[in-house]
Amino acid sequence: MVFDCHVHTRHSGHSEECKIFELKEEALRKGIEISIREHAPFPPEFFDFSRKGSYHYTDGLYANMVALNRRNVRAFFEEVEEAGVSLGFEVDILPGFEEGTERVIEKLQKYAGWHGVKIDAFNCSHHLYKGYSWDASREAFLGVLNYAGGFRNFSSSYFSSIRAAVKSGLYDAVSHIELPMKFIEAGSELENIVEKSKAAYYSKLAETLLCAKSHNVAVEYNTSGIDRACRKPFLSGYALHFAYHMDAPLLIGSDAHKLKDVGRYFDFGVRQLKEYGIHKLHYFKERKMVSYNI
Repeated sequence: MVFDCHVHTRHSGHSEECKIFELKEEALRKGIEISIREHAPFPPEFFDFSRKGSYHYTDGLYANMVALNRRNVRAFFEEVEEAGVSLGFEVDILPGFEEGTERVIEKLQKYAGWHGVKIDAFNCSHHLYKGYSWDASREAFLGVLNYAGGFRNFSSSYFSSIRAAVKSGLYDAVSHIELPMKFIEAGSELENIVEKSKAAYYSKLAETLLCAKSHNVAVEYNTSGIDRACRKPFLSGYALHFAYHMDAPLLIGSDAHKLKDVGRYFDFGVRQLKEYGIHKLHYFKERKMVSYNI
């Protein structure tokens, strides 16, 4: 059985309205076991800073649309407990708000204990560049590239933030580490822009993969990229080749926000992983990494 270690629920505010037990049943129908990776709440300090005008988001609307919040966290834990599924969280990397993020993680662990639920993993992920949601749309991505001074500067900052998160000791895995490829459609003008900095991008990617390996943090092979403009999983052939040679721990996730997307493209994913010599994947149980053969 393959473990889908990245499934979202209706409680995030931007996923399909279906119950968690339905996600579990859909996975079992496909011969898959799921582990929830719901978007963790944002630290209150992030909202306070935003309201002062120092960040692009001037209120909490964005975070309440894409993550758990105080109004629904109790219902979320109750539903997880009832469904009996593995639970984890996807936590946004927010440079400058590390202490607030750590407190959020501590509170989630406390809430889980109150409901008799164990948290299996915390994944870190990067969606915001100085307050801007760079992966919300192609236009947003282009705007952030311009703001950052080009793709080279953006990707350098992106991977630097991920390495800092990995070194913090707060996280068990990195989600969709190659998300910056999301809007890079083959033959597009954007591909030409990115291509000029591709060598620097791969250098920083390799450095970040090494960092994750040295801190025993798993890296996610995320199949949702196949449905994006890039038409590829968010772990490139280059990354898979590198991961194989350094025996980096990998896990697989669909990043499903809809019932039908649970375990999407896993047959393709498993074939590709094996083509690169990878015959072992991982999942987490109470923050401990467990390996299994594919």
